[in-house]
Amino acid sequence: MLPMGCDMPLETQIEYFGLFGGLANAFKGGPACAEESWRFIFNFAEWGLVFFIIYLISTLGKLKFGSKTT
Repeated sequence: MLPMGCDMPLETQIEYFGLFGGLANAFKGGPACAEESWRFIFNFAEWGLVFFIIYLISTLGKLKFGSKTT
């Protein structure tokens, strides 16, 4: 029998058990499935915040110091 839970990647579980069976097995794995085995400085949400702040600062700077054409 194939292992359940976090022992195999989600794509493999969907391939063997179908879409709903694979998703159900992934959720049965519990919080151990959410452990990060690697990390690139920040996680996805933190990178989103960094880029949002950069975008916000650049937009506010453009509004304040942008050229005025009249």
